[in-house]
Amino acid sequence: MARRQARSARYYLIGAVLAPPAAVATYLHGLWSGHFLDLRGRMSYCGPGEPATRPEFQGWVPLSHQCRWRDGSATELVPGYVNPVIVGCLVAMVVLLVLAQLAHRRAGATAPAGSAGSAASAADTATAETAR
Repeated sequence: MARRQARSARYYLIGAVLAPPAAVATYLHGLWSGHFLDLRGRMSYCGPGEPATRPEFQGWVPLSHQCRWRDGSATELVPGYVNPVIVGCLVAMVVLLVLAQLAHRRAGATAPAGSAGSAASAADTATAETAR
């Protein structure tokens, strides 16, 4: 049982380590598809029309790049799934870290008497009693 919990803690930790790179990759995809890195003129990706006095809006967190028009309408260039995926990856990282910690603690609590975890705690107890 303790082995299975230690293995699940490892899997949770692997997921927690992979979640931030997935969030970064999604953010970079949003930068690319939202024309943040585009050196062409605004009209090439916003299209024709009468631009507003401030024709563009860019926000870095949450990622947003809008083309605004004089009639008040706006077109979002960053795909709608980018920001929710980033938040989901970061929430998953936190949840997986908590689950890994809980599984690790459960594996240590249910370790057999001859395991290294119980020997270490016995040594700590002996040291604490000696210090008294």
